[in-house]
Amino acid sequence: MAVSEEGSFTKAARKMGISQPAVSQNISEIEREVGARLFDRNRNSVILTEDGKLFREFAKQILYWYKTASESFRTGTAERLARGERPTKDLRIGISEGYRCFLVPQGSEDVDIDIESMGKGMSVRVLQKVTEPEDSATLLF
Repeated sequence: MAVSEEGSFTKAARKMGISQPAVSQNISEIEREVGARLFDRNRNSVILTEDGKLFREFAKQILYWYKTASESFRTGTAERLARGERPTKDLRIGISEGYRCFLVPQGSEDVDIDIESMGKGMSVRVLQKVTEPEDSATLLF
């Protein structure tokens, strides 16, 4: 990924803290393994080929799932999944006072909307005030 992001073997090597020849050798090895040229190389830069763009998408997915699996083991989620427990995560959505009147009845401090019975395994809480996120995603309108 570093070579495609940096557009240069040298810059990618600096970013990764390894030698430029090591980067070049790794890319050549990957190209041999997949049987496709991933980069067009010239004196000043390297540019992804069409096969390289496709390979980059697979690489992004691999990195995503690696990060997800690592986080699952680090947080104990993997163990809970092995026991058949469903993972939960909070999603907090902050809204301005102007939109609040459409979502929360007048005078209510907060409202719970439980949609678990719909088979989604999710509960939603609408809060009157935006609070600091507590290890959850925050989306502000």
